[in-house]
Amino acid sequence: MTDDDLRYGNYPGRYRHSSGYHEWLSLRAFIAETMKIEVDKIWYFFLSGHIGDHVSALCLAGAFKQVRGNPPIAIVTDGPTDLTVLFGHCADRFFRPSSPDCLSRMMPLQRFAPGYPFFLEPHFQDDGRLLDLFPACTFMDLMRFILRLPMHTPVLPPQVPVQARVAADQLFTSYELPPGRTVLLAPYSNSAPRMSAAWWIDAAAHLKRQGFVPVTNVPNHYGAVKREEPIAGTLAVDVPLVQLLPFVERAGHFLATVQGLCDLVAFARAKLKIIQTPARFVDGLTPEAGPSASGGYSVKRNYAPAACDEYDLDTDAPFDPALLASWT
Repeated sequence: MTDDDLRYGNYPGRYRHSSGYHEWLSLRAFIAETMKIEVDKIWYFFLSGHIGDHVSALCLAGAFKQVRGNPPIAIVTDGPTDLTVLFGHCADRFFRPSSPDCLSRMMPLQRFAPGYPFFLEPHFQDDGRLLDLFPACTFMDLMRFILRLPMHTPVLPPQVPVQARVAADQLFTSYELPPGRTVLLAPYSNSAPRMSAAWWIDAAAHLKRQGFVPVTNVPNHYGAVKREEPIAGTLAVDVPLVQLLPFVERAGHFLATVQGLCDLVAFARAKLKIIQTPARFVDGLTPEAGPSASGGYSVKRNYAPAACDEYDLDTDAPFDPALLASWT
């Protein structure tokens, strides 16, 4: 099916009798009735993937809303509800998918126009080869491209509710941590190879010798294990996503293997160090193109955090104190 099917009124073509099409009509009608807006006036954006994919989609959906003159936007997501709180200003309403596998059935129906489903995920556009533009383009560049936004369009950052900031301060205080001298460790990536436990143990020990208090973030929102073990010699902390930015800002420092959490923490006013572990992803990207400090998935290139260093390391590399020298 081509764009001509939409242009000549043949939508949805051969999918007219599919279960996905009828499921879409029901979902669209429900969303329009809930929002009290005509069905063909709403932009229906679908999210997929994990935390990083959702953050990138949401902050540019908000930019799209600004650039396009505030059209009504409905976002369908099965992601953490904390993200819909942080990015509530980027859409008019959020909805959950009608069933766990409805996204795959609706994917062939997408069109970039109000009244139709559209997936905010470059992997799922056209023939899937947009990522071949890495490393000349970043993932956020591709997201801007599929949203027809000018390159360098600023993102809309998350907004942390006042009550979440208060809760984050209370949580930080309850752990009896020193403001500005705490390092939140996030070693448990689901999307990239992890550094060895020995590397993290050595990093934590070095931080302690320098007067820091390292703590380990243990929630794993998309992993097979929902709660990880803290790095030996560190305190386990369980920070809700909605409280993560003020918690990191109070801590002052964040050290992580690249993961979706880094997309969110990139908006924190804190000192960040991100470890890239270059490897060939399942989508066929070469290490230098995607998962590297100079690649398309670089946190620094995608979000330009205020204070961020990014490094390429082999997973079996020993810990080098020089990596943390700028903090001490």
